[in-house]
Amino acid sequence: MNRLLAVSSMVTSSLSAITSAAVKGAVAAAPPMKVSTCDQMRRCDKNATDKYSIPSALLMENAGITSYRCLTELLPNSRMTPQTKVLVVCGPGNNGGDGFVVARYVHSNGGQVRVILLNSREKYHGDASTNLN
Repeated sequence: MNRLLAVSSMVTSSLSAITSAAVKGAVAAAPPMKVSTCDQMRRCDKNATDKYSIPSALLMENAGITSYRCLTELLPNSRMTPQTKVLVVCGPGNNGGDGFVVARYVHSNGGQVRVILLNSREKYHGDASTNLN
């Protein structure tokens, strides 16, 4: 099957919960999802790293792999094949870094992946830059 899946790294957090519930047909039964502003999410991430000593790279890895797993649920037999094509659009922030993690998992599991950068490579910093390179 020649299928193109597109992931916007700007919505990886929401994608994980929404896609998982929708794919399993459990939208009505899914618990309500809290919607956070960018500022609230930044504070949550900062709290996780400062208060609980969770490395920011681990937060990014977990967001990316969770999004990847939700994507695979959309595929026949829930798995990547060489015919699976995925497009990942990445902005310059940490959500872009989440997208790079998704792209890495697609590639390492046999799918075809294209990444679109919304900024020049020099605009990517920290964990996002690490996952880009």
